[in-house]
Amino acid sequence: MVLVARLRAQVELLARQHTTPGKVAVAVGMGVMLGCSPFLGVQVVLAVVLARLFRLNPIAAVLGVQISIPPLTPVVLFVTAQLGALVLRGHWLPLRLAGFQNVPAATLVADLFLDMLVGGVLVGGVFAVLLGSASAVAVSRLQRQPVALHGY
Repeated sequence: MVLVARLRAQVELLARQHTTPGKVAVAVGMGVMLGCSPFLGVQVVLAVVLARLFRLNPIAAVLGVQISIPPLTPVVLFVTAQLGALVLRGHWLPLRLAGFQNVPAATLVADLFLDMLVGGVLVGGVFAVLLGSASAVAVSRLQRQPVALHGY
């Protein structure tokens, strides 16, 4: 029980840290940018580390990363790779298997990573501004509401 109480206290502390509307907006936006990046598997860790480094709310940053939850991950990766290819090469990636068959695996991975990185900055930037702004408005409204005491 002591461990659960200590864990709950830590989560409550995290939820209250750096919660001005602007800081929450930046934290969510940063999380969204990371969520649109090709750094699969380490996005949450990066979000927490960067939130701590820049004194942002880590919970808000992790929530932003959730833009790439498993059902949406293939869509995010596809869109970012296509947009990155369009920006870097001036054309969309081929949608047929034949377009990838004669390309060495190492080249394909390197090319797609760069495509997803560039596309992720563009897609993530748009969604970071939109979702970060929405978060700032929501936090601002929540902070203006009087605190209701439960049971009183």
